[in-house]
Amino acid sequence: MFDVVFSYSSLEHAGLGRYGDPLDPYGDMESVAQIWCAMRPGGIFFLSLPALHDLEARRNGCHITWNAYRLYGYARLKHVTANWQVVDEIDMADRFPHIIYVLRKSL
Repeated sequence: MFDVVFSYSSLEHAGLGRYGDPLDPYGDMESVAQIWCAMRPGGIFFLSLPALHDLEARRNGCHITWNAYRLYGYARLKHVTANWQVVDEIDMADRFPHIIYVLRKSL
C-alpha cells in the first residue's frame, strides 16, 4: 500500500495502444482506479494531465490524438477524479496546458 503516488503526463496515454497496452477507451480511468486500490486511506495522489488550452473547448469536450494522447475537458476530468477528494487544483493553462491535481483517498 502506498502513502503517496505521483503521475505527471502519463495517464493520458493509457488504453490507446501506443506502448503495447490493449485498446481501452477507459484506460486512463482504469489506471486511476488501480492507483486508488493501491493507496492507503488518506493517501495523497499528485496527478498532472494535459487539458484543452481553450477554456470554452475545455467546458464542452475532450480530444484524442490517435494513438498518442488525450487532452482533457471538464467532463472527463470529473470522471478521472471521481472517488477522490480534490485537495487542490492548479491550472497551468497560462504556461503549459496541464492541470495538476492534489487528490486524497478518503479515510
